Amino acid sequence: MEIKEYDCYFSNDEYNTKEIKIIKSIPYDKEVDLDYTISIAEMMEECYNMSQMAEEHSYSICFDENKKLIGVVLNSIGSEGNIHLDLNTISNRLVVLNCKYVVFIHNHPLYPPEPSKQDLTNYDFLKMYYKQHFVDSLIVGYDKEFCSINIFKDFDGLWRFDNKEEQEVEYILKKGNGGN
Repeated sequence: MEIKEYDCYFSNDEYNTKEIKIIKSIPYDKEVDLDYTISIAEMMEECYNMSQMAEEHSYSICFDENKKLIGVVLNSIGSEGNIHLDLNTISNRLVVLNCKYVVFIHNHPLYPPEPSKQDLTNYDFLKMYYKQHFVDSLIVGYDKEFCSINIFKDFDGLWRFDNKEEQEVEYILKKGNGGN
């Protein structure tokens, strides 16, 4: 399997229309399952090394009507602690790619992946804006932990990438039974 990354360019026609092009393909030998968002966070960590990025990066992970991965679209690059999302631009790209389901993911370069108030506000807005197309919003922290905001809102939990060879993922509950 290859992970395709898309970006927007002007075409060479007389109208300078915008078009989405594949800018790179990254070999990836694991399954990316829309219903198992851990696989999406793992893919982004392995292919993009998001936990090591020095600035916030936001991506849309796009899937077709059969929940098959279409590709990755860079939404925006921000500063160490802030990022701006232009929903019109993001929406136009998703429409051109015929994206039926989307998972948003961004990183926290200097902080753990617990969602900020702004992250939670953005999550609620994205969920309302994209309705049935919206699946989840993920945050990758500098320490190789990541958070599914869906899970966080329900259980206040984080996922941790383990550095073992098996690349196991351990669920850590912050509250409730067995939580730390």
